[in-house]
This record gives sequence, structure tokens and C-alpha cells, in this order.
Amino acid sequence: MKRLIKSIVCIILVMIASSCEIGDGVMGKTRLGKQIFDGWGIDMNNLFHTVIDPALHFNHYLEASEADREEVLNQYFHDLTFTEIDDRHWMFSREQSNARIYFEMVSGNNLDEEGAIMRIYNIGSPIPETVRGVVFFLEKVGDRQWRLWNDNNFNLTFQFLNETLPSCLKDADITLSGSGFFKHQDYASTILDFQILTDMALPYSYSHLHSSWLWSASTPVVWDRGSVTLIAKDPTTGNSNTVEATILENRKVSITIGDITQEWAEFNMFF
Repeated sequence: MKRLIKSIVCIILVMIASSCEIGDGVMGKTRLGKQIFDGWGIDMNNLFHTVIDPALHFNHYLEASEADREEVLNQYFHDLTFTEIDDRHWMFSREQSNARIYFEMVSGNNLDEEGAIMRIYNIGSPIPETVRGVVFFLEKVGDRQWRLWNDNNFNLTFQFLNETLPSCLKDADITLSGSGFFKHQDYASTILDFQILTDMALPYSYSHLHSSWLWSASTPVVWDRGSVTLIAKDPTTGNSNTVEATILENRKVSITIGDITQEWAEFNMFF
């Protein structure tokens, strides 16, 4: 898995250092943009299964009756050790690693309450580098609407179309808006900024999530619709490449880099 993460980082560095015209023909010229889009999709997948999905699981625990809480723990956290630090702080860990995830209800008793804020913090290996050590807050900001944010200009709004907040993303019908960035730092310092232009939608019953919190994504998110601007940059040199991606029908994506636009199948990866 470390080799996979290293390969992704190295590819992003190649993206930044290289010209847009990689390979032969138009497809070769836009391949760089598709690689950046796929890299962002993997970062988003890691965010989903190490931050959002565990938060939904644990919120289900908080909402459950005392009699049902043990069943919720067995369903979603059966391979982890659960520690109740106090009535506002909780931790899950795994004996075979130093990985831990912390939850704190900063405001409210669960995420369905108006103004509720949950603090989520992952630490240790093998938590993905883009999430490890980063504090996130998940806040209810409106009707079936939650905002994931932190103090580093990360601001994603999740609009759940479900009648009630689901206990896992695979049962969710959601759209995303907002902006943020992912920082790769294990092997090189690389930043991937993103700005969602039109709401990104996950397909209902999303099946590309892994059940394990400690699993690192090797495939990108597959979207139903939406568009996003991505900037891959090396902060040490200032080199960068900008990509605009728009989800099309039939699982295709339009990639624009420079003055060139080309359609790709979402599933075609070049890592």
C-alpha cells in the first residue's frame, strides 16, 4: 500500500513538472488532466471512508438506544477497540496498528440536532496521508445539509436527499459543493486544490466504498454528475497545472487542460 501511495504522489509530481503535451495526439495531451482528476477522486474516496462514513456510523451509535448500542458497535466497528473517554469524547483503535480515530460532540448530542457539530480526528498508520493528523468538523447547517470544514480553508457541503441521515454512505443519496485541498507529504510536498463548480453527485447505493476504516483507496470516486476545477501544484517551485473536469452521461468525463478538451471514460486510470 505504501508503494501505491508513493506512486500516486510521484505521478502528481510528474503532472506538475511536465508540460501539458504528454504522449501523442489529443488523448496524450489530456492524459495529464485525467491523471489529476483520478488523483483527486482517490483523495475524495479516502476522505469518505476515513472521515464521513465513520462519522455516520458513530452518529447511528449516538442515536441508538442503550439496548441497541452494542449491536451498532458490532455492525460498524467490530474489529476495533472502543474507548469512551467521557460523555462527549470517544476513541476507536486497532491493536495491530497505532491508528486511532477520535470523535467529539462539540455541540449537540447527535448530528441530527440543529447546529450540531462533531469533531473527527484520525491519527497513525496506515491512515492516508491526506487525512492523517487533520482535524475535521461535521456541522449541521440546514435541512438535510451538513458542512465538513476545518481551519485550513476546507469547506464541503453535503446535501443529503434521504429523508433521514443514513448510517453509511452506501445508502446515501447526496450532492457535494464547496472547495478545499489535499496535501501529499509522505514522499514529497504536493498540494491538490479543488473548487466544485456545479454540484458533484454520488450515485445512490454507492458501491465503491470499502468497509474497513483503515483501508486506503486505490480507485477514484465514480460520480453521477457535476464539474470541478483542480489545481495540482508544487509549493516548493510554484509549478502548477489547472484542470477542469465535467461529468457526462454514460460514465464519461470531459477533461480540459490548457486549450484542449477531450472525453474520457471515468474508469480509465493511468496510475
